[in-house]
This record gives sequence, structure tokens and C-alpha cells, in this order.
Amino acid sequence: NSLTEHDGKLYIVVNGSNRIEVVDVKTAKLVKTITCPAGASPRYIVFDASGTGYISNLYTNSVSVYDDASNTITAEIPVGQNPEQLLVANGRLFVTNSGFGNGRTVSVIDLAMKTVTGTLTVGDNPAAIAATGDSAAVVLCTGAYNDFNNPADDTPGKLFFISTKSARVTDSLLLGGHPQR
Repeated sequence: NSLTEHDGKLYIVVNGSNRIEVVDVKTAKLVKTITCPAGASPRYIVFDASGTGYISNLYTNSVSVYDDASNTITAEIPVGQNPEQLLVANGRLFVTNSGFGNGRTVSVIDLAMKTVTGTLTVGDNPAAIAATGDSAAVVLCTGAYNDFNNPADDTPGKLFFISTKSARVTDSLLLGGHPQR
């Protein structure tokens, strides 16, 4: 599903599995396998400044805390439905909760406490998040399809702008259609 480079290693998140394959960037040799909780279906992994990893788990509605040195999952943090992309910024982890198209939230996790300290409401199907500066991020909401036989009941795609310092939505922009990543 996704790739993340960290500390000379490439983390390959294998969709529909309970594992992440870790490969040395220079040699392309397998270094180790991260075993995720049963039924988790990991989607993305990110790392904070200390090297702690965070893995979104699509089916268990959680984020795993990962210790790279010991290659173990040390904690599970419950978040919204069907978490997807993650962003580390300003001592927080922002988690898009897609809800398989029905979600409308971003979970905010305090990295020091490893707990959810807030939930931001955004548009339908928040699927991607990216930093846009030192204290800002943007969330891409692809909109909802609702009844596939009736395109008139779809909701449009939007961008939501977030202050990563205050952990608040600051603005939004209507895009229309169903933009992806």
C-alpha cells in the first residue's frame, strides 16, 4: 500500500496483510519483517524525531506504536474508523480516518502521552494528509460516493487546512469531483 524511507531503510507496507517488510536502501536486502496485530491490515508508517514508528491499522481502527530497535509493537492507540495516512508535526500525530468513504474525522494524538487528545471534523472520506509548512497541514477529502447508481447524491472532494500548532481546522477549499492522493 505504501513506502516510507527512514534511517537508511525502506518500510514496505503490504496491503491486506499483517506485516511490513523492511529493506536496506543501499543493498535492497530484507532486514526484518514487522509483524502487526492479527487482522490489522496496516496502511502507512511514519516516524517521529526520536525514531518511534506509528502504523495506521485499517481494520482495527487503531495506530500501533512501533519500537524499531526491538522490532516490536509497544502499544495500540484507538482512533476513528479505518485510519489511513499519518503526519507527525509539532509533537502530534494526525491520523486521517476514511471510514471507507463515510468517515469525516482526523484524530490528533499527543506523541508524549500516546493518547488521542482531539478529533477534527473535516469533509467526507479524508484519505491523505501532507505538511504545507512548519505549522500547517492539508487534508485531502475525496468525497463520498453514496449510491453508486446515483451520482447526483455524491459529495464533492475538498481540501481542509489545519494548524498543527493549535490542532484546529483553519480553512477549507471545495475541489469537486473525487480527487485522489
